[in-house]
Amino acid sequence: HPEAKDYKYWDQLHELIADMEHIMADASLLNAYNHINKEEINLILLVQNIVNSFMPQAYNKNIDLSYSVEADYEDLFSSYLCDATKLKQAITNLVKNAFEAVQPGNFIHIDLKYLPKKDSSPAKLSIIISDNGTPIPQELQENIFTPFVTYKKGGSGIGLAIVKKVVDMHFGCISVESNEALTTFTIQLPL
Repeated sequence: HPEAKDYKYWDQLHELIADMEHIMADASLLNAYNHINKEEINLILLVQNIVNSFMPQAYNKNIDLSYSVEADYEDLFSSYLCDATKLKQAITNLVKNAFEAVQPGNFIHIDLKYLPKKDSSPAKLSIIISDNGTPIPQELQENIFTPFVTYKKGGSGIGLAIVKKVVDMHFGCISVESNEALTTFTIQLPL
């Protein structure tokens, strides 16, 4: 049917199909995060490996990339029961987003902290990813973890949805705070 090329939207058809394939792949990826395989891992090494994998990018963009662990609680982080692959993906997604927000001379820092038991709240481990790049506007923070909601050009809205799903599957919680000085994503995982 050679006349199909005369169809008004023929030139856009390939782009629309590619967009649909991308959306379907993202939906499939989100759907794949329905179960976890827990094993004891060293969260310090996991974070260290993530930092090391981003170090060339940090060097090239002149970004100060670092991590720290509360020294008194290293033993809690060095043997934690979780799905290492999925937790690594979640932290990596947050670091990737931080790189998109920072400019040369900015920093990205990952902090591993222990949160002691408080009233009826049990003790937790905290993974905090902070940067001093472009802030997330207050009005956008409410829906930031909703699947397919994105405020980035070319974004799919799947990265932060996966982060939330992974944290939820570990019976943890995630929050975001952002202002002109600092953007911080805090993951809290139960002990």
